[in-house]
Amino acid sequence: MRKTRSLSRPIRNRSKKRKIYLYSEGKKTEPLYFKAYELAISSAVIEVVCERERGDPKRLLTLAEKKRNEINGRAYQRLNGSADKVWVAFDRDDHDDIPQVISQCGKLDIGVAYSNPCFEVWLILHKENYDRDEHRDLTQRKCEEVCDGYSKDSGKFPDFSKILNNVEAAEDRAEKLLKRRSEDNSPSPFTTVHLLTQEMRAGK
Repeated sequence: MRKTRSLSRPIRNRSKKRKIYLYSEGKKTEPLYFKAYELAISSAVIEVVCERERGDPKRLLTLAEKKRNEINGRAYQRLNGSADKVWVAFDRDDHDDIPQVISQCGKLDIGVAYSNPCFEVWLILHKENYDRDEHRDLTQRKCEEVCDGYSKDSGKFPDFSKILNNVEAAEDRAEKLLKRRSEDNSPSPFTTVHLLTQEMRAGK
């Protein structure tokens, strides 16, 4: 008796780049940074897609959860594989719901690139250690001092070519900064952006 052939199609192993869907609160600096890093590590199996619509963390979570549900679907995985990831990126600013958003992201397997007080902490760590618990305006002024091309007032961005070679040094500094925050319970500064840059290099 002939066996009935299964009508289900196997999820294929794709050779194209793994994609990270990044929903970013910042419309300029963060997307430009991550696209620049994507180009710098062109050998990695990664594509970064940045959400250009500005939104608060809860809005980002809503968008990210919708995308996460999509990429978990069988139709999506049949075409694209199951390695794609969803991340959100946002700062402390004056948001009151950050702990809840971060907790929910953890439950949904959505990555979080969070900076307190602002993304500029991460940029500074490419150049030197930084451990000042101060207002984001002062952190941004410090970024002006150490990151060539960056200007808070004129909206200019750092010369990424001069800092991207230091990403792994920044990751090491960020990890040590997180360890100090866990020991002293101080709210800032710290950042988890290094988890995203590590993810970008992780490959399949």
